[in-house]
Amino acid sequence: MIHSDLLNSLNDDEKVIVLACIQHATKKDYKYEDLQYIRKLFFKQVLEKYYKIVKPNQKKQYKQMVDKINPLLKSL
Repeated sequence: MIHSDLLNSLNDDEKVIVLACIQHATKKDYKYEDLQYIRKLFFKQVLEKYYKIVKPNQKKQYKQMVDKINPLLKSL
């Protein structure tokens, strides 16, 4: 599961991006608070998959978000 500290470290734009990616990948309607129940491995896989899908004009912001999340995921 994803630790709430990781989710709380994201800014509003990053929260929207993460939520959209998870919702698209699962085809389910999640609330942001529910993401803490997502399995860590699945979360990492979604981040990797959607890096290839994100529009070019949003890649830089997405990469910065992933770079911020990665150390937090490793510490869990």
